[in-house]
Amino acid sequence: MFFMCSHCVARYRTIKDIDRAGLDLRLWCYACQHTAVLDGIIWSTFEDRGFPLEIDQARAHFRCRRCRSKDVLLIPARATGFRPKGPENIAAAWFFARRSAAKKRR
Repeated sequence: MFFMCSHCVARYRTIKDIDRAGLDLRLWCYACQHTAVLDGIIWSTFEDRGFPLEIDQARAHFRCRRCRSKDVLLIPARATGFRPKGPENIAAAWFFARRSAAKKRR
């Protein structure tokens, strides 16, 4: 199964393809219409755990945070925020993630 991006007319077969294009994953719940955006690097976790990377098979490993439904849609989303370009920026990525988490707690 291929997913066609309406913005760039590109074909994505796996969540790794989406990350390589510089995009994040948007999850949309069919049950409650809740949306969430995940960093595209989530494919590395899938690879470590032996989960399939194909979009139609990866859907089974996501749940809606609001209603816990497994009936979700995975679509590419424009990347937001700071994205590290290499190992030298890991500390900066950690800093920005902690900073945004602290702002949400306020």
